[in-house]
This record gives sequence, C-alpha cells and structure tokens, in this order.
Amino acid sequence: MLTERQLLANSVNADDCYRKFVETVNDKSYTTVPLANSPTPLVNGSNNWVVLAAGSKGWSNYADQSMIYRAYHMFRSYGIPDDHIIMFHYDDIANDTHNPTPGIVINVPDGPDVYHGVPKDYTGNDVTPENYLAVLKGDPGLVKKGRKVLKSGPMDNIFLWFGDHGLPGVVLFPSSYLHYTDLNNALIYMYENKRYANLVIYIDTCLSAADLEHRTLDQQWHRLNRTDVIDETRGLTPEHPGHQHPQRYGNLSMGSKHLSDFFGN
Repeated sequence: MLTERQLLANSVNADDCYRKFVETVNDKSYTTVPLANSPTPLVNGSNNWVVLAAGSKGWSNYADQSMIYRAYHMFRSYGIPDDHIIMFHYDDIANDTHNPTPGIVINVPDGPDVYHGVPKDYTGNDVTPENYLAVLKGDPGLVKKGRKVLKSGPMDNIFLWFGDHGLPGVVLFPSSYLHYTDLNNALIYMYENKRYANLVIYIDTCLSAADLEHRTLDQQWHRLNRTDVIDETRGLTPEHPGHQHPQRYGNLSMGSKHLSDFFGN
C-alpha cells in the first residue's frame, strides 16, 4: 500500500491532483446512498452528532488539523455535547519543532489558540480508514475498548467533515487511504440500520472550499457557485479550468434545511 508521501509524489502537482479527483467523481456514481425519510426532529444538542476528521499529518498540512480544532469549539458553543463530537487528528502540529508557539494552534492570523481542550479521540496511528468507518457504523468492538463511536438513531442529524488530500477514488489518511466505495458502503449500512434522520458530508480535499456563512445548504451551494467566489479560489475542473467548482450529490431536496439542523442552536 502506498503511503501519503508516495501518493503525492506520483501526482505532478496539487492542481493535477484536483483535476484527476474531480474527473473521477464526475465519471463515477457516488450518489447511490439513500436518505432516510424520517421527519426532521426539533433541533437540540442531544440529537446532533458530529465527526470531524483531518486525514493529514505534518507541519505542511497545518490547515487540516487547525480547521477541525476550530470547528470543535464552534460546535461546542452551539450546544453539541462533547460525547456527540468525535475527533480524528494526528495531533502532531501543536508541538512540531516548526511551531513558533509550542502547544498552541491557531486557525487565522493572530487568532486564538484552538488546540486547547480538543479531545484526543483518535490520534496518531489510530487515524485510519478502518477506525473511521467503524466509528460511523457504531462498531461494538470500539465501544468495548471505551472508544467513541456514533450512537445515533433514526431521529438524529449527523454532520461529517473530512479534510486532507484527494486522489482518484480515494481520500488520504496519514499512512493509507479511504476508498469512496468503502465510505459509500458504510453510509448505506447507516441508512439500512436507521442511524440517522438526515446526514450531510463536507469533503474538503484538493483545494476545495467551504463557506459556512449562509443559512441553508442550498444558499451555501449557490454562494459557492457565484462567479466572484470561484474567481477568488485556486483549483482545476473540466468545466472551470483554473478555478474550483463545488460539487453536490445525494438528495438535493435537503438543500432547504437550515445549517442549524446539523450544527446545533
């Protein structure tokens, strides 16, 4: 199995990586996951679940881990209980020798420390595709070991965030990669076992962008599709050479749902 370093070495550059990734997604169907028809419950922290995963490691990938550290504090401020937030991060940037402020991680220039208080649910060699998929499926083996997993049910909303690099058909973890077919199968398992009312996944890989300012998923989509937003970003797609282009899949009727349905109050 190729390591992340070897995989990246095989791509000419990040732009080529992104082009290959988008072409693969456009050519293959990853939209086969059915969505539950359960009514959307009243929003409160007890029926929201969040899994934040940074698949990278190393100082050069600082942004991936700092992003989910900031997101963790955001979700906690919105009332999501700590036991409903599961963190995957290699945990190697706070005390990296390149860090001018050891033990501190920021997400914006001159910003506050977002590392303090972040749970270490899955760190180091535990940041693997196998553990990630097991967490999504609520694996009883992990529960017996005292590890966090999703314990969601048919009235719950789930928000998944994954940030790292992507290549055709895969997203990268620190020393291996997650195939979309395996992720798709895990999501189908969750559907068949009634583990959610609504589920949203954000995949932030290969120069993709996300904007959490707007009230609904559909508004967010249209914001990202605006020409001026595309022009401000870097990336390549077959439709927009030289620019990023957001993609969406699945049940598009969910676009009218408010972000607070997944983020908390």
